[in-house]
Amino acid sequence: FAAIVFLTAARILLTRSLPARALPILLAAALLPFVPQLVINLRAYGKAEPLIVAKLYRDQTVWGMANLKYATAVIPGQPPEIMYSNPLYRGDPSPGAFLRRDPAGYVATLGVHLFAMFDPDFLFTYVTDLHPRYRQPLCAMNLAFLGLAAWGIILAWQPSSARETRSATAVIVFASGLYAGIHLPIAVESRFSVPIDLLLTPFFAIALLRIAELLRSGRRRALIAIGAATVVWVGLGLALSGWIAAQAPRLAGG
Repeated sequence: FAAIVFLTAARILLTRSLPARALPILLAAALLPFVPQLVINLRAYGKAEPLIVAKLYRDQTVWGMANLKYATAVIPGQPPEIMYSNPLYRGDPSPGAFLRRDPAGYVATLGVHLFAMFDPDFLFTYVTDLHPRYRQPLCAMNLAFLGLAAWGIILAWQPSSARETRSATAVIVFASGLYAGIHLPIAVESRFSVPIDLLLTPFFAIALLRIAELLRSGRRRALIAIGAATVVWVGLGLALSGWIAAQAPRLAGG
């Protein structure tokens, strides 16, 4: 929401496509959907809160210290929680305490959260099979998608690209970065990455078009380099994905 407001305001001010006096009207329209929840919270809890009253995000940051990832199982007779324990966590009462005790460990936890959010070891939100055969192929295909999409972003941001292309790239990267940043401290789930995956699709297409161009021009060395880089990236990602899965007691040994 913050990214949309900021980028819309910046575009209007830079391109002068809309008078500045229209910004308050746009902001009011954007805030309107929050009014019903605000009224409900005032009546029920006496708090002017536009979201839920419970501090769920604060609780999530505590759970995020202890867990690298979280998934939900729907298997009769079994508990729903699939917890990927964080071996770097030592029972710290808050993220600030964790950061002060082990700065490198807390930063590493955030980095693993980022990877784990984009690592769909299960195909569906609700897990019915703890050890599906498709896990590693799915992970490999997803890693290839992410790697090519990242290359597509670089291609789209080249000075030779159209101004509109570079502008759209900046907007998508900025919004995606904010979205990912909000989720980094919490107990992440694979489904959290879906909005960014959709935004990355055009860049994946750009990378495929570039590969097709290299094929037509017969540039074998470039193609071999791209293939080798993809294999290395996927291999490293599979190793990290396997390590994360090994931290889940319910998945270990499967």
